[in-house]
Amino acid sequence: MVHTHPALVNGMTCAKDGKAACERLFPNALWMDYIDAGYTLCMTARDMLKQFKEDHSREPDVIFLKNHGVFVAGNSSEDIRAHYAHIMETLRAEYAKVGVSLDLDVAEKPDTAQAEALIQELLGDDVATVQASGRFDVAAGPITPDHIVYSKSFPFTAELTAKNIAAFKAEHGYAPRVIVTADAVFGGGASEKVAELALVMADDGARVQQLAEAFGGIEFMTDDAREFIENWEVEAYRAKQMQ
Repeated sequence: MVHTHPALVNGMTCAKDGKAACERLFPNALWMDYIDAGYTLCMTARDMLKQFKEDHSREPDVIFLKNHGVFVAGNSSEDIRAHYAHIMETLRAEYAKVGVSLDLDVAEKPDTAQAEALIQELLGDDVATVQASGRFDVAAGPITPDHIVYSKSFPFTAELTAKNIAAFKAEHGYAPRVIVTADAVFGGGASEKVAELALVMADDGARVQQLAEAFGGIEFMTDDAREFIENWEVEAYRAKQMQ
């Protein structure tokens, strides 16, 4: 079994009408609503797989998880590749049918030296390194656990001032990992790797948000689900390994 979370898939799994779209486009797949990771997810998945087998006399080859991604199983690597090809082809056709572009509109990158220096000055030890991109429509909230772990739940979108940074930290309990200005998007972190990954995940989240328009628009993770990931020691350990 192979688990991935490509933007093309999460455009559906993170959408308000994702479940209905899944049932229509992938009637032989299993859909699982969002469940906190760990023991609870394991036990729920076991029960749902058992019920699926009783109802269909087989186990599912494809499992879609809301606000997470997809699992694909097969008897061989060729089977798994075939399932993935079908998933991607079906979703591409659906996005094309409703006129949702697969390409994210990213503005040309401006000269960001001054803004990068200001970000580092305002955030101090929290941001030793900054990576920059031209402006794109960053997702306003938490999309999947991976986005929370690597780019945090919320971007900083206010004017870059010490007061606004302090207010963001007070509200969310952490320094921003993604900073949005009028003409650029920045990923920041304690290392180049962390900053680069934050920017990559911000880009991915923007693509998911755009694709979700095909299925009723983006549906962010609930506050309870978000807080579980933010405070889960397993994810904290995983994030630490990327530094």
